[in-house]
Amino acid sequence: MSQSSLSSAGSTQNQFAAVGSATLAYPSPEAIPKITIAYTSNAYSVSSHDSGATFNIPSSTSDSTITLPAPATGCPIGTTYNFQFAGNGSGAVTFTTATNSIYGLVKAPASNGTTYTAYAGATTAVASKTGTYLGDSVSFVSDGGKWYILGQTQGTGPWA
Repeated sequence: MSQSSLSSAGSTQNQFAAVGSATLAYPSPEAIPKITIAYTSNAYSVSSHDSGATFNIPSSTSDSTITLPAPATGCPIGTTYNFQFAGNGSGAVTFTTATNSIYGLVKAPASNGTTYTAYAGATTAVASKTGTYLGDSVSFVSDGGKWYILGQTQGTGPWA
């Protein structure tokens, strides 16, 4: 297998070719931004351009809503958003999308073991008002038709 570099429209791409196979091109690692977005509003709509971003959600006593694009029309396969709670809060954080497309689970401790909040075609996932904590996190990944949620929290209050 050989490697060469291509340049088009100001970005460099690496290209690999093997005898008897197709050529694959992908953006160079330097061209892929590593994004951290400070979440500063109680209402935020993410876009497909935010894919790969990590959103830092500050502690708040106010309720917040984060709107995800509809996976079938608003984002390509592999669109990923990561959210981390940057402090303890008592305001609910609602993640919402226009379609019944949230699947997956959020893990939380409980007095008798671990509890899971499962989602199977939901339009919302709500971080409980009983507490979000520094280090809690949740991620969403799209397959082009659904959002898959995976998260964990230190709070004993369930997500809804």
